[in-house]
Amino acid sequence: MTTVVSGLDDGQLARRIKPAAPAWIKVEDKGILSIHQQVISRNYRISLSTSDNRHFVLHIRNVQESDRGGYMCQINTSPMMSQVGYLDVLGEFDACTNGSSMTMYNHSSHFPLRGVGKKSEAAYTCSFLGPTTL
Repeated sequence: MTTVVSGLDDGQLARRIKPAAPAWIKVEDKGILSIHQQVISRNYRISLSTSDNRHFVLHIRNVQESDRGGYMCQINTSPMMSQVGYLDVLGEFDACTNGSSMTMYNHSSHFPLRGVGKKSEAAYTCSFLGPTTL
């Protein structure tokens, strides 16, 4: 869903949209991983990236069994919006199999995630398409 304000051109709209501030949370232990663009977790394998303040990506390097589980992206809208996805760790990743040990999963129509092998990188994308706060 995208919110459009009549009577404003794109430049005016861009200046009036309040930036979204996502938070990433590990569902099982309710651990806060990040708030906005700041990683809170002491896990050095976690990093963040974003594009155009609408696509927020949580990266986990060197995936481990303990990373398995749910991840929630919360966006500071009113009311709050959230998406939950699940990471499944499949086992050791064998580069000689040309990635055949990696299996695609889609646990939610809003938040597609993939199952990854250990030693791979998991990337979780949370796309915020609206509504926007003016």
